[in-house]
Amino acid sequence: MPTDQFREIETSQSDALDWLAEHGDTLLSYAAARVADLATAEDLVQETFLAAVIARHHFRGESATETWLVGILRRRIADHYRMLSRRPKGVCLDESRMSEKVIDQGATRANSGTILGVGDYESEEFRSALDECLQRLPSTLAGVFVLRVLDGLEVGELCDMFQVSRGNLRVRLHRARAGLRDCLSRTWL
Repeated sequence: MPTDQFREIETSQSDALDWLAEHGDTLLSYAAARVADLATAEDLVQETFLAAVIARHHFRGESATETWLVGILRRRIADHYRMLSRRPKGVCLDESRMSEKVIDQGATRANSGTILGVGDYESEEFRSALDECLQRLPSTLAGVFVLRVLDGLEVGELCDMFQVSRGNLRVRLHRARAGLRDCLSRTWL
């Protein structure tokens, strides 16, 4: 191998290790908040770093490295949900998947008649209930909801990612919100 190729390999390894040390935790937290399990989040972060190493020559430095890496990760998450939406359906999630704590708190809130308050959105219990409800949604609906509402992606970008029309995207978002509203009213309120 010529010396230039050795330098190229050393540089890419150095870049990858630096990015991992500086941004690994942030990317993992970002992914874990948007997918069903930690193993999937870790896989998506690994794919992100691999894609970044391959495409590092295209990074123009017009944004922070972390911003660039999060952009790559967002596309990986969208690809993940797109792939899930193409899998055949056949697994039915049941009540046993919900944690006892969420069920108990949902029953308590339903009996007390309390309404979801502003502080509830930041509570660990609510996030847990929301995660459970997102897992119950079909992946096509959960993916669109997470990327639009939690990540703030633009409608046009989502239409391109999921290869759907704006009308179809609106329908998916409506169905996701309705499904979450129904699930949260049973399990949280």
